[in-house]
Amino acid sequence: MAGKEVQDRKKTSKFQWFVFGILIPLVFAITVALIVMTIGGVNVFEKVQQYGSNIPGVSAIVSSEQDSGEEESDSTRTSSAELQATIQDQNAQITQLQDTIASKDSTIEELNNEIATLTEQINKESKNNDNQKEVMKDVSSSFKDMDADKAAPIITELDKSVALSILQEIPDKERGKIFEEMDPKTAASLTSALVQRN
Repeated sequence: MAGKEVQDRKKTSKFQWFVFGILIPLVFAITVALIVMTIGGVNVFEKVQQYGSNIPGVSAIVSSEQDSGEEESDSTRTSSAELQATIQDQNAQITQLQDTIASKDSTIEELNNEIATLTEQINKESKNNDNQKEVMKDVSSSFKDMDADKAAPIITELDKSVALSILQEIPDKERGKIFEEMDPKTAASLTSALVQRN
């Protein structure tokens, strides 16, 4: 038994000697060399591929990796070109939409200006209508004070719409007296127009 333990120790000690004496220092030396070369500006992996392609057994592995890398770069270039085309299309669409927005904004501004102009016109016309109503009231009050036999011929000679506006402002009793003094056809025409207006 004691002999077996000594043999196991020798095997173990040879393995330990290999790991601690050769393997760990070799890995450490390679790591330090990679770090120093990388800091020095040397692309270590590119150099390994370059020198590895000259070695007969390793050259087959390195060239197949380079071929796959070239295929990937071709597909990358193709997809990059497609993405560039998509970006240009989208930029063109954005420009077109911005132009559309600008034209619609100008149309909206023109319509708002037109609305403001029309509102001003409506306000002016409303004031004019109020002034016309005031004038009609003043004129109709003149006809109220007039005798019916003198007012009838004057109203008959007026424009029909003006005559109707005046007759509308005159009280019913005086209006009836004025109609009595008018020609029956004219009185009938003005009466039917008054009824339709109301």
